[in-house]
Amino acid sequence: MFWISGTALGATVEAGHAITSWLGKGEIHEIGNEHVLFHDAIDGVIFIQKQEGIVKSPMQAARMHCPVIMNVDKNSKERDSQGFCVITPNEGTGMVYTSFRCSGSTEECQGEWTHIGGTGDYAGISGTTNYRSRVDLSSEDGGLISGYAVWPNLTYTLPLIQLVSATRALG
Repeated sequence: MFWISGTALGATVEAGHAITSWLGKGEIHEIGNEHVLFHDAIDGVIFIQKQEGIVKSPMQAARMHCPVIMNVDKNSKERDSQGFCVITPNEGTGMVYTSFRCSGSTEECQGEWTHIGGTGDYAGISGTTNYRSRVDLSSEDGGLISGYAVWPNLTYTLPLIQLVSATRALG
């Protein structure tokens, strides 16, 4: 699909099903009434897979580093999370910057993942994709957290010139 916005011509990339697991160690603060606030960073790897196998694109596997703030109600097990991620595809063809926010339970929150910029083959990246995630947070473990996120259909938009460059890099 092509779109025109001002003078920019771009194409939407339907990357496929994506999943990441992550770990983090940060500060956990008890903020009264069974509320906990976590802040620091999480790190993980994102894998993208289409139905017919792993997609051959510069984002088939990528490292991510995400500063995050998470507010958890220990009684209701509800949470609100937000943050930013720097994603570095394994091929070294650039970086992707995203923001995210989700609300819901610690078992599964629903949210939006927004591409806000990039470098190299990802310069000009944009778009928002729905995702869901889970978190395990334990103040007894000294601020250690773990979890995962799933994007049932990760999509993003690249300026047409970047899309052609990324395709050529695949040979």
